[in-house]
Amino acid sequence: MCASTSLKTLRINIPHLNKTEACNKNNTVSNDVNISLLWLDKNTCLQDDEDVCETKRMLKEINNNATFHSDFDGLIKFLEDNLNDTFFLVISGVEATSTTIFQKLHSLKHIDSIFLFCLEKQTYEPLLTDQHPSKIVGIFNTQSELCNSIRKTLDHVRRHFAAFTLFNQKQHSMRNLSIDSIRFLWHQLLKDTLWKISRTDDWKIRMIEKFRDYYRGSANELKDVGEFETQYKSSDAVKWYTKDMFIYKLINQALRTEDIDALYTLRYYIEDLCLNLKNRYEQFRQLHIELEMPSVTLYRGLRLDRDQILKLKMNVKNLISTNGFLSATRSLDVAKFYAGWDEPCQSTTDITEPVLFIINIDVNEDKIIVADIAADSMMPDELEVLFDLGSIFEINSITEDDTQKPSKWTLSMTASNNGEKILNDYILFKRQDMEGFDISIIFGEFLYDMGEYQKAEKYFENLLLTEDTPQRRYSLGMVHCLKGEYDQALYHLQSAYNRYREILLPMASVSQVLFDTDAAQNMLNEMARVSVAIANIHFDTNNPDEALIHYKNALHAYETSIPDCNSPQIGNCLQNIGLIYQQHGSYNEALEKFYQATDIFSKTWPENHPDRAGLLLNIGNIYKLQNQYDLAIESYTSALDMLKKIYPSKHRLITE
Repeated sequence: MCASTSLKTLRINIPHLNKTEACNKNNTVSNDVNISLLWLDKNTCLQDDEDVCETKRMLKEINNNATFHSDFDGLIKFLEDNLNDTFFLVISGVEATSTTIFQKLHSLKHIDSIFLFCLEKQTYEPLLTDQHPSKIVGIFNTQSELCNSIRKTLDHVRRHFAAFTLFNQKQHSMRNLSIDSIRFLWHQLLKDTLWKISRTDDWKIRMIEKFRDYYRGSANELKDVGEFETQYKSSDAVKWYTKDMFIYKLINQALRTEDIDALYTLRYYIEDLCLNLKNRYEQFRQLHIELEMPSVTLYRGLRLDRDQILKLKMNVKNLISTNGFLSATRSLDVAKFYAGWDEPCQSTTDITEPVLFIINIDVNEDKIIVADIAADSMMPDELEVLFDLGSIFEINSITEDDTQKPSKWTLSMTASNNGEKILNDYILFKRQDMEGFDISIIFGEFLYDMGEYQKAEKYFENLLLTEDTPQRRYSLGMVHCLKGEYDQALYHLQSAYNRYREILLPMASVSQVLFDTDAAQNMLNEMARVSVAIANIHFDTNNPDEALIHYKNALHAYETSIPDCNSPQIGNCLQNIGLIYQQHGSYNEALEKFYQATDIFSKTWPENHPDRAGLLLNIGNIYKLQNQYDLAIESYTSALDMLKKIYPSKHRLITE
């Protein structure tokens, strides 16, 4: 693993999750909105039936991922293979009347809605009574009615789903943030990062080209793309967002999936939409100030499963942010409708519960952006408002009414400016931790901190296309290192190192002559950081001699740039050099380096710190190899005592 300057030590704190851990961790409160269509009907296997073929074509027009199944067992197998996806199911009347089949399908969490498609509606209308599951949207006997209902339901689900990230305000360190908090900060930084890219005339052209590539073969969508190309104006961004068209779907899918390529493609429109909302909010704000209405209450209703609700409950007094543009309403009744507030529990398999979000806004806060978009909406009676990208709220309370099933939940939250302070605190920390600060680098580092290595790789490759800097080369090299692609990692890291030597070191010398020592120190620190990364790779690939050369290079650069030579980076280099001496059997030289590192850590780390405990373990190992068992036990005991003060008693580093 290559994510730290001290990875060869017996470190106790692991600063990055591995790929599997990060990908499997539930990082958001979300009911997934990437919905696909399924059609279950024994006749779907008929290749020459014009009616069947036309229905398939129409369903594909709605959703390119639509799949067709002629038997129940095949459908179940498909669903079991796609547990992380969400589906709308079109089912024939014959299959719907099978109690076993219907109850099984309704019990599956990832089937969101069911549409009955049959010739004789009256025969199956009893299925709409209160004794039957609530997932049934309706019964349809024409293709046009079916498809219109699917489109309407799909739009409602997309506009009223939940996808949140959470930030624990009780965290005391910016160095060891939870994955949730890293993801939260990533979304806060997204807009600033996209805006840093200079807007050019070809942004829109490239975006349209991508739209056409994406929808190749879909006549309806391509028609909409053509309309967008000829009619779109930046001042109309909100109007286009409210239309039931491709732009809304692509924007929110890219934001929720954190698709860097798509976000880069869509940044032209995203920037327009954000600016539109900001301008409208100024009007919204001034109106309420003039009317002496300093506070506004908005609502949002949706259904969540119990696990999602409990996660929100555990985060009362913490911050919550949406992974996109949040839709809400001025109408309490509209919000309750979308939550299914007054619907009785219609099935023992019902797995979601209604949640009413009450959102309080202080219009005197100029950093909070929300706009009234009802006049532009396809459904103006819903009194829709839209929050800007990455809006932040503090959860005030969440209460349960369990007098009937399902329970009803009310969550109160207040729009907050605290996210800006947290982000600024983190950026300040990164400025200290990463010399030659570049905010675009932090954005990419968030990606690999979250285990999103492919996205991070693509992001840094795109950055290099705009400007090839040694810092960006270093970051791309680190991504390849985390993926175990050491040859590619070394290529980029060595390139960064060479750039620093050829360009920055001469500049640093001039800076020192001119007494601009901060600039010189920054350049040397960056070069040392690259040397450590190269050394770590050589150590990981059983090339300790080459690793030793680069650790010594890093140590020399750090000692030159840090006046009192007291920094964790120097301590880490000394410790890593000591580990290589240990591997070579040079135990006295290893001990010398370890004790030098001990002296530095005593001045730079708190009394009880994981790095200090790891160093004690390394010292104990040397004494054990020298058969000085009393000294080894003394070091091990000191390390154990320190670990007990840092970690719970059952932590693996204590029990093992």
